[in-house]
Amino acid sequence: MAQKTKARKKKKKAAKKRRTKQRSGAMLMVLAIAALLILAAFLLRIMLRQQTPPEDSGSTSLESVTEPPQMPPNTLTETCFGEENGYKTYQSDTVSAKLGLDISSHQGWIDWSAVAEGPADFVILRAGYRGYADGSINLDSYWEYNISSAAATDLGIGVYFFSQALSPEEAAAEAHTVLSMIEGYDIDYPIYFDWEPVPDPQTRTSTISASEVTACALKFCQTIEEAGYRAGVYFNPSIAGSYYNLYELKDYEFWLAQYTNTPDFPFAFGIWQYSAEGTVPGIDTNVDMNLCFTTYGN
Repeated sequence: MAQKTKARKKKKKAAKKRRTKQRSGAMLMVLAIAALLILAAFLLRIMLRQQTPPEDSGSTSLESVTEPPQMPPNTLTETCFGEENGYKTYQSDTVSAKLGLDISSHQGWIDWSAVAEGPADFVILRAGYRGYADGSINLDSYWEYNISSAAATDLGIGVYFFSQALSPEEAAAEAHTVLSMIEGYDIDYPIYFDWEPVPDPQTRTSTISASEVTACALKFCQTIEEAGYRAGVYFNPSIAGSYYNLYELKDYEFWLAQYTNTPDFPFAFGIWQYSAEGTVPGIDTNVDMNLCFTTYGN
């Protein structure tokens, strides 16, 4: 009997020990789960803090990042375009477009009296260019003849420089070159920055970025306008999309090259170069044809 009682006590003691051990294990599991929950909450708080900018930090909301900045739209009406004597026209209630030519040494010798008596109202003359391989600044070989001859007519005059600038400093040097060349002449139309990619393995601008080209255009235009002239940028839709942030240049004039029946570029522009195969009296070669929708100078 005593042995049975002793066995029961021993069994009871073992069961109590097991229950105590089980309760201890359960308590440890609860504590472990609680620790994991606290750690998870802490990590989540850190993640939310990193994703949410603090107040008054100047951070931009997601909505303003994904929505592009507003640009002045192209408001030209397709039905207002026409043609007269082989040249494009545009006539609306508010705009009567002027016909113009852009000219360089590629046109060779020009009979400026015949050009002045022809259909053109204005010309845009190339002042010079930067070499795409060696980076040297060169004057257009017909510049002096063209500017002095055009100035003796009633034609409006604008200017462009073919740039291959790699930096704002080089673009400023190009602008200063143009300013020195136009001294003493009345320039009615804007002075344009004409940067274009050159498909040649020796070109020095082959790796330039859009932000760099935009910075060059901005510096050129700022330098021109600080001297009291109107400045602008020449491009076609492909160059506009690949090499420019147009919003940064929206305060300057746009000269669009698009060889289509009517321009469908979405943003506003002052001059449209619509053909590279125009013919006019006084010029033996083909010449670029333009329509101007904005009033410049006189």
